[in-house]
Amino acid sequence: MKSIYESARRVDIWLGPLCADCDLAMKTLLRWSAHLLPLDESWGGQLDAASVKAIVDSPDGLLAPLELKRGARYWTAIEHLFSRPWWHRGWILQESTVSVPRYLYCGNYSVELNALCFVLHVATVMRDPVTYAWPWAIQQYSTRRQEGSCSTLLEVLGELRVYDCTDSRDKVYAGLGLIAGDISQDIIPDYTKPAEEVYMDVVKTILNRYPEEHKLDFLAYAVHPPKKLMKFTSSLSTKQHVVPSWLPDWSEHVLDHAFPKSSSPNGLAAGSKLYNAAGTHPTQACLLGNQLRVLGLFVGFVSQTSSPCCQYPFTRMDVLRFVKMWEPKDSGQDYKAGGTVQQAFLSTVVADVEHTTETIPRRKFAYSIHFSSLTEDEINAMPKESSIAFSFAVDSVSLTVWGRRLFWTTDGYMGIGSAAMKDGDKICMLFGGQVLYILRDIGNGHHEFIGECYVHGLMDGEALRGFEAGEVKSETLVIV
Repeated sequence: MKSIYESARRVDIWLGPLCADCDLAMKTLLRWSAHLLPLDESWGGQLDAASVKAIVDSPDGLLAPLELKRGARYWTAIEHLFSRPWWHRGWILQESTVSVPRYLYCGNYSVELNALCFVLHVATVMRDPVTYAWPWAIQQYSTRRQEGSCSTLLEVLGELRVYDCTDSRDKVYAGLGLIAGDISQDIIPDYTKPAEEVYMDVVKTILNRYPEEHKLDFLAYAVHPPKKLMKFTSSLSTKQHVVPSWLPDWSEHVLDHAFPKSSSPNGLAAGSKLYNAAGTHPTQACLLGNQLRVLGLFVGFVSQTSSPCCQYPFTRMDVLRFVKMWEPKDSGQDYKAGGTVQQAFLSTVVADVEHTTETIPRRKFAYSIHFSSLTEDEINAMPKESSIAFSFAVDSVSLTVWGRRLFWTTDGYMGIGSAAMKDGDKICMLFGGQVLYILRDIGNGHHEFIGECYVHGLMDGEALRGFEAGEVKSETLVIV
């Protein structure tokens, strides 16, 4: 399919027949496009925030002819246009992101996709309530493909999770044409295989082809969300199979955010790992039937857990409310690994990483914001520069805390991990893994995989001290 799409000279996309709302939406978008595209060309054709902001802030009133109004009926009409089923199909990411003209047709109207995305970018800067995530995601994919940016196998499959595929095997196959390099050639589409076997092929490919420091990254996508997190399901997302706890089930429509594992824009570049929980010890893992057997160490037990952060939609004030709820009362006391409990908390709620949708992740980071003392009125009254900085902070926090809960260990360490964890779960270091992991003992020497976790003060090899001193022995953990 990749070669077919890449040989196309033009892509025509049929969204369906017109309805009353969609007629208004297409007419509005065409009118805006006719006005905005010449402006885009005069600014060098840059679909970036700087050029859009310059147009919006122009003293010449460049946007005045658009007569943009909050609450106007065309916003609802545009939202309805973007709720059509085509936007949610997994296969569209290959057909709509090629570097050729792409036209959206609805009834007798058509609009070029680049024009549409620029229009929506301007509307977003104007802070009008338009739902634009689906078309903008397509444009971001397209830009990345044209620039030659690397999209790793796991990144692509993770992003495909919120899209619909009638056949759950296509949650893998639909993404193969978007992956950088030749790694996708290890996975050959074969519809005689059951979905679980296809998902196993993904893990085998990662264990065989990923760099050493990223071989266990697939575990971040083996999520077990509480029912509250399954807010993104559709009629197509009902599970048709049961997979082992350690195996990512790509058919699940769950919006989760794995802890970032690379400080490089090229994903798997050598020496780019963010965390170093296992030090330089290489991965020692193998698959035996439905079992994952991996060498590791027992680090501690979960002893106290907070309420899970499962709310959706998750607004800026929701982020603030959860952080206030989680903030320790003894924040001024000394923390086990150094500094104060408050400092450990501020690092934990961002997993010690500046991680936003706009920046490359970097470690040893915490926002010095006293969340508990902020009120909604104070946030709304922030000067523009402070408001932007606060937005970045909220972005980092929300990507970390959503779908997770805060916890303490029996040894006095603070961490954040899967909302599915509970008191008594084990915290383990797996050789080759960048982060720590939560396992649940289910008897007979077997464990259930619960999820990855961040434990403040144990993410840079500290958990290895007892092992390297000969005080603790490694063991092969059997995960089913």
